[in-house]
Amino acid sequence: MRKSILISNFNQNLPPSTSPRRPNGRRAGQRQQPQPQQIPPQQDPVGSNNNGPLGGNNGPVKAARYYYPPRMPLPLPVCFYNPTGYVCCNKQLNDLIVDTYTELEARPKFHTCNINAIATMLQMKAESRFNTTFETIAGFEDFAQKIHFNGDLACKVEIGGK
Repeated sequence: MRKSILISNFNQNLPPSTSPRRPNGRRAGQRQQPQPQQIPPQQDPVGSNNNGPLGGNNGPVKAARYYYPPRMPLPLPVCFYNPTGYVCCNKQLNDLIVDTYTELEARPKFHTCNINAIATMLQMKAESRFNTTFETIAGFEDFAQKIHFNGDLACKVEIGGK
């Protein structure tokens, strides 16, 4: 199970910024895409002369190569790719996210599926540390983001390899 966490300081006066993925287009732990290879044609088991797209005498079928879009520029000069491959613009915020999750995980009654507890605790700690309001999102799967943020207070992290 994968958890993605996004935290940002919401500001409607700034243009939205998208957060690109890993520089090479892959997520942590993913294998590199195989090169296109020649796949032998399928033989029709009943012996009919099917010339349709899924079989018959069409000749060899080639696997298509997946296209990754070009890497987008980072939203600010201070932004960086954190160890999980997502863009973060504030080192303290990145560390706060990781430390908060580690602290929650150490609690005996905490269950890693409780993403509400993760988001709530993270929001309280971030608002206390940076003395401003935050919107915090935690999810089990990766999600796209198009956000407004104030200063450099935006960060997305994948925690626990899930």
